[in-house]
Amino acid sequence: MTATVLVKKQADNYYEWWFPGNDAEVAGNGDAESLAAVCPAGTSVVLLAAAELVSLSVQSFDQHEKKVYAKTLPYTLEDALVEDVECQHFAFGEVDHQAVPVAIIRDELIRGWLEELSAEGVEVQELLPELCLVPWQEGNWTLLVDGDRYVLRYGRFAGFSLERDSAMLALQLLANDGEVLPESLLIYADENLRESLSAEVPEILASRLQWAQGSYWPLLAEGYGQFAAVNLLQGDYTRSLPWKSWWQQWRLLASVLAVTLSLQLIFHYIELKSLQQQNLDLRAQIEQSYRSVIPRGKLVEPERQLRRQVNAMKGDHSTGFVALLDKLAALLAAGDFEVQSLNYNEKQSELRLTLLAPSFNEVENLRAKIAELGLSAEMTGSNSVGDKTRARLRIKG
Repeated sequence: MTATVLVKKQADNYYEWWFPGNDAEVAGNGDAESLAAVCPAGTSVVLLAAAELVSLSVQSFDQHEKKVYAKTLPYTLEDALVEDVECQHFAFGEVDHQAVPVAIIRDELIRGWLEELSAEGVEVQELLPELCLVPWQEGNWTLLVDGDRYVLRYGRFAGFSLERDSAMLALQLLANDGEVLPESLLIYADENLRESLSAEVPEILASRLQWAQGSYWPLLAEGYGQFAAVNLLQGDYTRSLPWKSWWQQWRLLASVLAVTLSLQLIFHYIELKSLQQQNLDLRAQIEQSYRSVIPRGKLVEPERQLRRQVNAMKGDHSTGFVALLDKLAALLAAGDFEVQSLNYNEKQSELRLTLLAPSFNEVENLRAKIAELGLSAEMTGSNSVGDKTRARLRIKG
């Protein structure tokens, strides 16, 4: 199971951290190198941005801006910023109808934190506003006392962090300006501070005061994952996939798989070349067999051509060369005919015959006998050759 650690920068290269669910009474602390030492590989590092460094609000936008609000809102808020828009980093939460939570922080802060931690091999998975982890309920305000810091959360994405004197003044102003007062002001503080705090809380809120037990890190650890938060790692700081870490975990398996695939490809290639050679040899044998039967003519698809020739020779019923020739052979043999040429048209199942007969009447008699066999015989031409007649007949089944 992946461990999670909450981290907050307190000073130059000095951090505090807390592992949710541990039994420690105090938070760990030290520089970035010390933090790296307590974070084993695979640890999910959640960096917290102090409330005084992040401006949180909920901003509305028009329907036509729904696809471009991330570009337009920074310039809509420009007049309320102390520094130029270009110096700020804007992050957005989940859109609710036509409103979106906006977190604003100085760009150089994020860059510095990430570079300092990355130099020690610490990769940050989430960067969240501290305020979003402070316990809070709708209609109530929460004041968390963290040493000299007073963190007040009075809305889902609203609050501030100030020192004690300034915090009480801000609380007074907030209560005076608020249209609706909270149902309760829940204060997390040590018991020895309650009496002094009760005296300093604005009188308008005194009757709504409630006390709760809990210290800073355990409370934020409890709030982590329970409250909606804006992840500041957006835009230029969007986390890339951990290819390097994945490669370290899977490189052995990937290497074995690559070798196996390579061997399989080589085997298939050799098998393919062998089959191709066998195919060439078979085709050469087919062509040789075809030429032994039909030595002349164009050779394109010997199997199909040979099959066509065989089918034409077989014939069926009264069609086909063999069938026609079988019917004519007896008639030609019975007379004194000399066959000079014989052509067969396969597509039309037609036999063209040129013969030399003793007389024209002999040709007519032959044509009549062919008709008696149920064949169509047409004389397409005739001429005299000495005392004999040459005739051309077209016979169809």
